[in-house]
Amino acid sequence: MDRVMEQLEREGNRLFAKLAYTLNLIDLFLSLHAIRNGATELNPLMQSVPVMVAVKVVGVGVLCWWLSSRPEKIASHGLRACAVFYAALNLYHIYFILGGALW
Repeated sequence: MDRVMEQLEREGNRLFAKLAYTLNLIDLFLSLHAIRNGATELNPLMQSVPVMVAVKVVGVGVLCWWLSSRPEKIASHGLRACAVFYAALNLYHIYFILGGALW
């Protein structure tokens, strides 16, 4: 039974790693869209577009892969937190794309 639970945990980690990475890439495209339309990147570390692309494509990808391969519970929680963070960030982008008014 423990082997089954471990396998389910690994599969869940892989799923959340893919979800977090996909939401991260959506955030990248929405950020680039906003910058092209006159917005300013709020994160001072990401104000250079080449740096932003490299960090989001390579850095976050490696981090998601690494966390998904770790057996510790904290890695599992980290992946879930990343997915929630990027989902919220994408909602923030969508809010402003829609003109800042949802109703």
